[in-house]
Amino acid sequence: MSVKWECLDCGYVWDGTPNEERIRRAFCPRCKSHYVYPGWETKKWTQVSAIVKNMRGNRCEQCGTTDTILNTHHKIPVTEGGSSQAANLVVLCHGCHYKQHNPLAWLIGIVVPSKHVYVATQIVTALLLAVALGICILFTRIQAQLMR
Repeated sequence: MSVKWECLDCGYVWDGTPNEERIRRAFCPRCKSHYVYPGWETKKWTQVSAIVKNMRGNRCEQCGTTDTILNTHHKIPVTEGGSSQAANLVVLCHGCHYKQHNPLAWLIGIVVPSKHVYVATQIVTALLLAVALGICILFTRIQAQLMR
């Protein structure tokens, strides 16, 4: 029986055997790392996520915090052709993960996601857009008056 192996350092995937002796002395054919994992394609997302979090030291890779809930984030989204292999995953705290999906939250300083914060972010976004539009209209009127 053959299973897919993945190097958790470089992301290389290859076919191999799942026996115990192989697991103890396994290494990546590409980068020679010993941090390889058999049966990667058969793992459920919760298992994959736990493995990646453990591999990355159970800390946020963006801010370094360790004392919070951690999320596993796809660098390239699956919807855009990204995979759920370790090379395409990054471990983020809840706040950094939220900011990754909502860049405006970083701009206005919101770091703790919740239903209420999401609504507040949407309201602030609408207000900022309205202010920007108002400024554009004001400058257009001023420019029109100066041209007379």
